[in-house]
Amino acid sequence: MMRRGSSALAGFMMLVAIGGSAPSATADAARNVPIDTVFHDPGAPAFTYLMLQDCAPDHSGGCSMAFDGRTTMTGSIEGTTVYRGVGYFDGLSGVYRFEVWETFTGLVRGCGEGTLEWHGTGQGWASQVDPLTQTFPLEANLAIVDGSGRGGLSGIAGSFKAEGRSTLWAEQNGTIKGAVTCP
Repeated sequence: MMRRGSSALAGFMMLVAIGGSAPSATADAARNVPIDTVFHDPGAPAFTYLMLQDCAPDHSGGCSMAFDGRTTMTGSIEGTTVYRGVGYFDGLSGVYRFEVWETFTGLVRGCGEGTLEWHGTGQGWASQVDPLTQTFPLEANLAIVDGSGRGGLSGIAGSFKAEGRSTLWAEQNGTIKGAVTCP
């Protein structure tokens, strides 16, 4: 008489004997991949915007604009993004807050090649313009939109932090760091 546990073992051994294979513990394991990438956004004229409200310096907190553009990336993320967003500038404090939606096309090293989308929020400090470079600091938190990965990026998940500098004409250079999980 077979014991309960031994019937499962016998079934497994029969599967192996007829040419099957044991399930792999690593076949379904997700890979965690660190992200360290450099980005460049050429700004105007590739950057377009639409003023939604007056942006006079005395119009505190109410100045807003819609924008779109294109960014190139090199490093562990290699490719381009096309983005659209909305921003709000406070002329009194010099802080620019924004929200952005981006579609990335390219390669995520360690994961694959395809497309994905991310959403982010961030801010820049136009009041902190460096007199030598005529740039100001900015940062954003970005998160991959669930289910947006296509091609070799299907099932990808993760988040990043972007840090860089922007000119007053929206040319931006910086880094994106974080991690993704690839199926």
